[in-house]
Amino acid sequence: VMIILAKSLKIIRKNWKTFIIITLIYALLYIIFVRGVSGGLNLSSIRASIENHTTNTTTLSTGLSLFVYLIGNSTTSQNSSVNAGVYQTILLIVMSLAVIWTLRQAYNNNKMRARDAFYKGMYPLVSFIIVLIIIGLELIPLLIGGSLYSVVMTNGIAVGGFEKLLWALVFIILALASLYLITSTIFALYIVTLSDMTPVKALRSARQLVRRRRWLVMRKVIFLPLVIILAALIIMVPVILIITVAASWIFLILSLACLVFIHSYLYALYRELLNK
Repeated sequence: VMIILAKSLKIIRKNWKTFIIITLIYALLYIIFVRGVSGGLNLSSIRASIENHTTNTTTLSTGLSLFVYLIGNSTTSQNSSVNAGVYQTILLIVMSLAVIWTLRQAYNNNKMRARDAFYKGMYPLVSFIIVLIIIGLELIPLLIGGSLYSVVMTNGIAVGGFEKLLWALVFIILALASLYLITSTIFALYIVTLSDMTPVKALRSARQLVRRRRWLVMRKVIFLPLVIILAALIIMVPVILIITVAASWIFLILSLACLVFIHSYLYALYRELLNK
């Protein structure tokens, strides 16, 4: 896992100019079409409220509280309009294709420019969307499990410790089912961007890629969000405490930059599976 992480970071560092340009374009379009220029959170007032109304609070605990608040706020739309959600989805797809194209060129040691990622990387758009739809369907067990667990806990249906544990196990089982399914399909996102590749062929190739080692691959996929959360914690808590007024915008840029890191890590894992 650490070797894959090192490879993913190395390829980003080697081609940092291209990835920074792509991220900045992503951030600019996201702010214009999704978040809005005036959509930043007023963390300074929230911090002051916490410090004024909470006794025995420490600087670190305040930073952690604001960090959790930022994460919670990021999971809900900054602009709840339907148009913002559509723009967000379109941007995610377009930027993913641009990043994947750039990664493929980087691993092949080809010369590239950031604009080429948008001009040349968009050709498998329809096939890419079809694979994304398949992933969405495979996430249904996770969504059902999360909804059931939320309803049970919110409405007090599960009273005793055993009942709560039982419903937690139901959620975990359904979540693992989704994770098991997408463990192969997620690599189809990279396979389908190859020339003359159809979604069906990509899905079949992805299943063959993880055959007899799906649980090992699952472990490496689960490692990714843990690294992201830890890195965000290490970076953002000092930022929140030192420059609170700009923390929400810095968090936004880092959140969007995560797209590059996520694809870089998964693409490195994909290359490793190909070579074994």
